[in-house]
Amino acid sequence: MSVQRQPYMVVFEENTGFKDVYGGAVGMVAVEAMRIIPDSDSETAIVFSHPVGGGSFLPMVNALAHAGHHVIYANTRFRGNDTALLMEKCVTDLGAVIAHAKEKFGYQKIILGGWSGGGSLSLFYQDQATGKRLQQTAAGDPYDLSNANLPAANGVLLLASHVSRAVTLTEWIDPSITDEALELDELRAERDQFRDRFMRALADAENARKRSDKDRREAENYGGSKLARDMLPIYDNMKRALETASEEQRELAGPLIEGVELTMRELLNVFNKHGIELILPEVGDRFDPQNHQAMFEAPVEGTKAGDIIQVAAEGFMLHDRLLRPAQVGVSSSPFN
Repeated sequence: MSVQRQPYMVVFEENTGFKDVYGGAVGMVAVEAMRIIPDSDSETAIVFSHPVGGGSFLPMVNALAHAGHHVIYANTRFRGNDTALLMEKCVTDLGAVIAHAKEKFGYQKIILGGWSGGGSLSLFYQDQATGKRLQQTAAGDPYDLSNANLPAANGVLLLASHVSRAVTLTEWIDPSITDEALELDELRAERDQFRDRFMRALADAENARKRSDKDRREAENYGGSKLARDMLPIYDNMKRALETASEEQRELAGPLIEGVELTMRELLNVFNKHGIELILPEVGDRFDPQNHQAMFEAPVEGTKAGDIIQVAAEGFMLHDRLLRPAQVGVSSSPFN
């Protein structure tokens, strides 16, 4: 029995926002097809397709046509190139060819011929044509089959078909190979453990640095506090010596007293250089328990309780710390 081969193309619109094959206008898809028919008419067509392979000259395709069957081989847009292949788009291409065969050639029944890898495509197509349709790919990319024209087939014919490539490869993997998923989980757990230890060590190092800086600053500012406190009586004695020197003594021992005054000024300069400052309360000021030490209390006319009535000795601050409080006398109550 002689057969005719009729190559043709099916062109349809598809607005996905991107072009995933080489050539052609954006928004348009063109797929190749070939009809292999005998001289007799038929209401039924056997439609073969494969995600990437062209099979219009396969022995089984030829044999079915020579046996009196009408056969259509539908190539997808990914023929010969599966680098960008999406099975969901293969379903759309197959649906376009089937819809065209029904409308153009008048076929009433369609039998899907699943040859080799086309078996999984045929079953996937029939599932989407008759069941709930996908709205995205397995990878999560948007591709909605809800409104695609997918006429359901009347039957599925599987010829030397096999499961998907992903399942086949999984079954062929040497079982002695370590499960990479488990190994990856272990590596992630180890990574998280090291990250936690690193962050803790980093925090400890930062705290140690802060403590070290604080200790260094305190050592610089207050390390000499004991020596400074021991120097205060020297200041007191020199001040008292200068205050008690009479005019006659200043005339008789002028150079000596001047030397004491110079020494006193130099001592104050050294105090100032190292952050030691005088606390100089005056009579009439209010008593401050933070900076003053009450040496005695007495009622004094014209004062209020808590007023300073006498300054016995100045106080000193070392930076922001009290080195010695000013020694004062305090009014106890209004004078009666």
